[in-house]
Amino acid sequence: MGVGPLRGLGVVAVLAAVALGGCADEPVATPTPDPAAVPSGSLQPLADEASGPVVELGQGQTLDTGWRYSIYPTGDEEWCTQLETSPFVTTSCHDAGPGAGGTFGVVTRSPDDAGAAVQTVDGVVSPDVATVWMVAEDSRRAPATLMSLEPAGLEGAAFVGFAPREVRLTHLQAVAANGEILETFELGQ
Repeated sequence: MGVGPLRGLGVVAVLAAVALGGCADEPVATPTPDPAAVPSGSLQPLADEASGPVVELGQGQTLDTGWRYSIYPTGDEEWCTQLETSPFVTTSCHDAGPGAGGTFGVVTRSPDDAGAAVQTVDGVVSPDVATVWMVAEDSRRAPATLMSLEPAGLEGAAFVGFAPREVRLTHLQAVAANGEILETFELGQ
């Protein structure tokens, strides 16, 4: 007496259910990204389409947050800067520098809902800036990291700064090598 086609499928279904049921008892582990890990891999433009190479200007680890900063052209005078960290990526497209007579070019802040323990500020400054200070409401200050724009064929520097999320940053100061404050940039809330 043979097994009918439907009965054979029923046996296969029961065996498959038993086999799958054994696998379902074990939880599936989802890896949590390490916020201290420096982003790696090939650089990919995440804002506008690049019209030239994506150039890494710097990378590091600050306040237990790994980061990588890059810049790339998108047109004749427009460039995009890109800050990569584990919980978020910020990009901003703008003119290549601060403009005639300016000290600060574009300044970008990390979104409040970025899910990170730190907040970031980044942007570009003129060639005469030696330090960019991040200044908090209680007058504490910390220097941002400066990176030359020369690898991208530009004048000036890019900067990236990190502060704990609970610190209320109020402004940035661009300072010359002789200590002169060149410009103060107010950070909106």
